[in-house]
This record gives sequence, structure tokens and C-alpha cells, in this order.
Amino acid sequence: MTGAKDDSDSGDIPLDDATTRFGLVLEEGSVDPVYQAKARVLNDAIQQIGMGKYQWELFILVGFGWASDNMWPIITSLILPAVSLEFNQSRPPLLSLAQNIGLLAGAIFWGFGCDIFGRRLAFNLTLGVTAVFGLVAASSPNFAAIGCFAALWSVGVGGNLPVDSAVFLEFLPGSHQYLLTVLSIFWAFAQLLATLVAWPLLGY
Repeated sequence: MTGAKDDSDSGDIPLDDATTRFGLVLEEGSVDPVYQAKARVLNDAIQQIGMGKYQWELFILVGFGWASDNMWPIITSLILPAVSLEFNQSRPPLLSLAQNIGLLAGAIFWGFGCDIFGRRLAFNLTLGVTAVFGLVAASSPNFAAIGCFAALWSVGVGGNLPVDSAVFLEFLPGSHQYLLTVLSIFWAFAQLLATLVAWPLLGY
């Protein structure tokens, strides 16, 4: 025995071996080699920095964004019977339709827009838009008004989810990318909080 350690006995798979074993995600030559080299240097730097205080603070911050993304659709379903009764609306599902139209528009606009004017600004604006129109919706004089405001607050909600993920992944080392899935716990927290608040207020 020479004492040399065989790579096949270790748990680490070199990049070249991984490429050979699992195949390329992109075809050879389809990516600019200069960009590919820069991306590799950046990814290595993020991995070496590791999961520090900033990353954990960002995890909590983005988690609140995810909670907001799930809370507003839940709120719409919770207030639907009360809104229908208040405005004597014969077609209450139109409120859900307005919300879904806003979610679609927000996801498209902010999904592309955040790459143009920056993800941090997009993150703040999506939460701001959601908060402003959500508060204004409380003073809606009729069903049409609350439907319009639901569509407008949903533009922020629909855009916040993809922006949240992008902001978090930019600073997340590869060894902790599972935390993107763990963020789903904030969805459950949002559902629980919205239901507990609605229970005494709406009498459910």
C-alpha cells in the first residue's frame, strides 16, 4: 500500500468527474466561457464565505416576504363571505378572479423587471404596493372598488415571490440551498396567523 487516497473512496466528486458522470446541464459551447469562468469564481467565493449572520438575517427577511405572499390570498378567501354579504354581491368569485389577474400581472412584470432596476428595489416596492393597496381596500365603498384594489395589491404579491427567491439565492452558498425549501414554513405560519386574526373579527 502506498498510502495514497483514491478519489473514488471519498464523498467529494470533482467537477470534471461530476460532469462526465451526470452529463452537462447546458450543451458544450452554449455558454460564454468568460461568463462561465466568472460565475465559477463568484460561486466559489460565496461558498467560502459560508452561512453567516447576514445570510441568516436575509433568511428571516425573505421569510416574512413569503409569509406575505401566502397571507394575502388566504385573506381574500376569508373575507369573501363577509364582502359578499356587505355589498349584496351575487357573484362573489369575481373577487378571486380580480386577485388572480393581479397575481399573474405582478409575476410577469416583476419577474422581468427586477433584472432591469434591481432586486432590492423590486423587493421593497412589491411589499410597499401590497401594503398600500391592502390598506386602501379597507375603505372600499362597493364591490367593484374592492375588486380593483384586490387586483392591485395582488400585483405586489405576485411579484414578491419570485423576487424573494432570487434575492435569497444570490447570497446563499450551495451547501445551504435547501433553506429555500425550508422557507415554506413561513407559508404555514401566515395561514395560521391570518386564520387566528379572522376568527374573532369575522366570527368564523
